[in-house]
Amino acid sequence: MGPLFQIGFFSGAPGPGELILVFLVVLLLFGPRKLPGLARTLGSLMQQVRRASNDFRDQLMSVEEDMKEGVRTAVDDYAGPRAADMADAPKDVTDVEVTADEDDPDEEERPLAG
Repeated sequence: MGPLFQIGFFSGAPGPGELILVFLVVLLLFGPRKLPGLARTLGSLMQQVRRASNDFRDQLMSVEEDMKEGVRTAVDDYAGPRAADMADAPKDVTDVEVTADEDDPDEEERPLAG
């Protein structure tokens, strides 16, 4: 058995040679009478795994959507009142009127920064 046999056999995706070998080993181990029942059991098991995989994926997607909706709600709840407060805010600095309250005894004069 040269290097060509080793490279072509059991490398990558299973080809016809590997499938025939696996079938012969299973046939020898279980016999021809048990083979149909074994195939049904294997098919049923694969169907259950596929169903469980789909359920898990759906639950994961549902959790992701719930998290996105929660973030949207939190952002809307936070931005909603602030947006209402900002409706009366001046749009430009020149619109701001500065007044001094001279009657406030707690007010102390502070030098402007800069």
